[in-house]
Amino acid sequence: MNAYFRRMNRAVRESHGFVDKFIGDAVLALFDRRASAGAALHADDAVCAAIAMQRAVEDYNKGHEERPIASGIGLHTGSVVIGTVGAEDRMDSTVLGDAVNVASRLESLSKRYGASILVSGQTLERVRSVEEYAVREIDCVRVVGREAPVQVYEVCGCHPEPLRRSKLEAGRYLAEALTLRREGDWARALVVLQQGRLVEPTDMALRAQLRQCSDASRRGEGGAVELGEK
Repeated sequence: MNAYFRRMNRAVRESHGFVDKFIGDAVLALFDRRASAGAALHADDAVCAAIAMQRAVEDYNKGHEERPIASGIGLHTGSVVIGTVGAEDRMDSTVLGDAVNVASRLESLSKRYGASILVSGQTLERVRSVEEYAVREIDCVRVVGREAPVQVYEVCGCHPEPLRRSKLEAGRYLAEALTLRREGDWARALVVLQQGRLVEPTDMALRAQLRQCSDASRRGEGGAVELGEK
């Protein structure tokens, strides 16, 4: 674990972030860099750190083929409160706020979608170049405790070229199906997703959205699904 954490901490630090704490096998990191003109750079810093972290994991696994590790990363942008909490004989720093909750929820979604890095729409709209990070739209979900749904995107820039190309190709079907879902056209959305599965049968995001779309269509729900729903 320490060997893993050293690599993660280095990737965060080199992208102008800092690790607030290690939680079990998880890392909570924050980014708040601004240029001299006041322009916020934290979104790009966070995405670059996430890509570096995944590449560090890949490099680590080259020497540990018998026990490889995998990690999922969730990124969200928003205001947080940083402070010290506890009792007189046991104090610790912590970060509180809705942004922390959403980032954690996105991280938990990474397994469902077979994604290494998931970012919210709020983060993505602040990066300088979406194309640079090879991004595809994954889904639109409702986070428990939030009224507005969260747009979810996958950063594919950490993957080797063949996998990156495959994910972006599948992303065309995901994006079209999401547009149809927002319009309430469930039948055509299901057709598009099924077509995508024929082209990219191993893509977990296509599989997950197809399952969610089928379930929601039977119930007659809208385009966003409740996070954590089976």
